[in-house]
Amino acid sequence: MSRVEGLEPKEVFRYFEEISNIPRKSGDTKRISDYLVDFAKEHKLDFIQEACGNVIIRKPATSGYEHIGTVMLQGHMDMVCEKNNNIDHNFDTDPIELVIKDDYIYANNTTLGADNGVALAFGLAILADNNIKHPRLEAVFTVDEETTMLGANELAVQNLDAMYMINLDTENEDELLLSCAGGAKSLLKLPIEYTMLHGNSLNAIIKVRGLKGGHSGMDADKNRGNANVIMGRVLYEINGRVNFEMISINGGAKNNAIPRECDTSIVINEKNKADLEDIVRIVENVVKKELNGIDDDFRLEIEYTDKHIDRVLSTISKQKIIDLLMIYSSGVTQMSLDIKGLVETSNNLGVIVTDEKNALVTFNCAIRSSIDSQVQYIIKKHEAIANLSGATIVIESIYPGWKYNKNSRLRKLFADTYRQMYDKDMKLEAIHAGLECGIISKKMPDLDIISFGPNMYDIHTPNEHLSISSTKRTYEYLLKGLENMINIEKY
Repeated sequence: MSRVEGLEPKEVFRYFEEISNIPRKSGDTKRISDYLVDFAKEHKLDFIQEACGNVIIRKPATSGYEHIGTVMLQGHMDMVCEKNNNIDHNFDTDPIELVIKDDYIYANNTTLGADNGVALAFGLAILADNNIKHPRLEAVFTVDEETTMLGANELAVQNLDAMYMINLDTENEDELLLSCAGGAKSLLKLPIEYTMLHGNSLNAIIKVRGLKGGHSGMDADKNRGNANVIMGRVLYEINGRVNFEMISINGGAKNNAIPRECDTSIVINEKNKADLEDIVRIVENVVKKELNGIDDDFRLEIEYTDKHIDRVLSTISKQKIIDLLMIYSSGVTQMSLDIKGLVETSNNLGVIVTDEKNALVTFNCAIRSSIDSQVQYIIKKHEAIANLSGATIVIESIYPGWKYNKNSRLRKLFADTYRQMYDKDMKLEAIHAGLECGIISKKMPDLDIISFGPNMYDIHTPNEHLSISSTKRTYEYLLKGLENMINIEKY
């Protein structure tokens, strides 16, 4: 039996459930791409499946709308895959298990994938319905937005006729987005050395747990705890008071998600066990006070094992790791002076991985700013940190921001539509997150773009949930806006 039985809009949620049954983590989007192609074939719609996996589906204008410029409905296929540690879920093979709670759809202790499965569901429902009034449509579904922006970068815009673009990758129903941040990915790779461990010792695994995490852009201003940064503070305090050796450190799962968990495996002498526990409790209490009302479930744990350890990191390698954790800035670095409440620049130390085979510890950061020069400035700071620590650095996935268009007809029409439907003004916003709008607008500079979507919460975390009633309202708003496109030239 369908888990979305009885939900409205019926077709939107039917497609959302079908999409949720298809594993579609970033970098593994062939199955969802092929599903979209099969949909186009079934509905006898013109389509293109690009080599990277992007799918473009076209639908002719309804009668009376033939003279209106083509509208692109745009979203991405891939999803961030996060789960709670106690859950046995394989994102390579398992469907997302939908859970209905009151007005919300959750997943069963994993990310839901409403970011950006909602865009696909909206697009497919519109493409399948021949009773909706609209201009010529180009549904553009891209791959790997959450990691490298591959789909937007590879999109062959010569195959597109769109004059207008509606991006559906936004999480607040009453907000109409007008611009977004640009950014880059920074990968610092620190070479490490090992030394043999002699004598009896106690293996302890220090764990950061209970943090909310969240989207490293959208949630940057919420001051949530970063597990990797907190671990740096713990290790720094231990290092000054207890003799210990480090084996490994691993934290976070995605560079664009605020890390919720981090584990460090260390070795201590049995006689220092009480001192270790005292220091960890002291740091825990300090951080708890700092995160009071923000991350109230935060905690530090210590797990002792009888695992035999025969080698540990050298003292120099251990010290470099601790120093890097303390030096790296993570979170908001600058607020906008022009737009009240807008984060202008941030850095997220999202992932730390110890690669024992290749003797490396990798620090993976997501850099964001609405000012391109600030992105470059943080990149140069990371390069300087790499030079000081003897590491190498790789900068990947640089993407531009989406600039505000004060003459946007599409914005004015959809703002008026919202006012007509709800007798109030929609909030006009810029966001501190990287949308594909930036890359696509750079390729198609005359494209008139807006972005909106239904209410979603805690995206990129296992607590991600989607409002059912907001999804209905947002879909109705989208349909009414498309219908009102008959008047676009009046704007």
